[in-house]
Amino acid sequence: EDVEEGAERWGKPHVASLSFHSLLELRRGLEQGTLLLDLEATDLASIVDKVVENMVIKDLVDEETRGKLLRTLLLKHKHQQHDKGLLNSISQSSMGSNVGLNNSSSQNSVPEKKQKDGKGAAKLEMVKVDVDNNMTDKQTGGIHIGLSPVEQKRHVQDIMKRIPKGAEASTVLVGQVDFLKAPAMAFVRLAEGRILENLTEVPLPVRFIFILLGPEKGGMDYHEVGRSLSTLMSNQHFHEVAYRAESREDLLRAINNFLDDSIVLPPGDWDHRTLLPITHMARKRALIRKQKKQQLEEEEALLEKSEKKDAP
Repeated sequence: EDVEEGAERWGKPHVASLSFHSLLELRRGLEQGTLLLDLEATDLASIVDKVVENMVIKDLVDEETRGKLLRTLLLKHKHQQHDKGLLNSISQSSMGSNVGLNNSSSQNSVPEKKQKDGKGAAKLEMVKVDVDNNMTDKQTGGIHIGLSPVEQKRHVQDIMKRIPKGAEASTVLVGQVDFLKAPAMAFVRLAEGRILENLTEVPLPVRFIFILLGPEKGGMDYHEVGRSLSTLMSNQHFHEVAYRAESREDLLRAINNFLDDSIVLPPGDWDHRTLLPITHMARKRALIRKQKKQQLEEEEALLEKSEKKDAP
């Protein structure tokens, strides 16, 4: 969902479109950046401290910038419905609908518009994700209605009504700072979902945290890379892999699979009447993949049958 200009409110949900370059930059960043899986931490300060420490060890940031990086990541967040302050972050809602690793549900990504901050301040942003409306009470264990304090806005309660019981959040923090020489990226999966005060607009336990900070001339669009990660986390296959991944290679393979299933439109001022419907192309590609998979399974079954027959 985009923040509507002038109205300062969330617009209608829509399917996210991404730049191919941002997906490649994300993959490259995850390949070389900080990766912390099943991190034991209970508060944001502990999480940020571990992330920055690992960034220093991997030479992603200099030791001299450790303090500035810590202070930037620990600044108080301002959400969409609050008065604008130094850091304007956009709300983010549900991202996982499971308590265990094998009981996840799909979500739809809804990207946000970039907020501008004061000069030299990190533009920390988060992405709000809405949950599919095709889940039954049996699948979700009933609709989860959060108990909100009196001072919380009605919009928070409305969001919580749409979120399945047991949902967990992913937080995406991206921005531009003047004290880094090159972009620094980190992906964190907590051992358990934790309620991190003031980090999300709705009171959900955070399970995943993605951080991307860098200089103005860092060679990438931080906002678009953040949107790419948010969209990946709302993709059912990648989302499930993120929960059970044991290594960096597991995440990279999941990104490769996402790229294989993606459709890239060539640049140009196209007349929409000359383009095949995206859904038609997606169904056609899915059918081809299914046929190839069935053919491979049949070949493997014949090979196994032949080996058994030849065995003494």
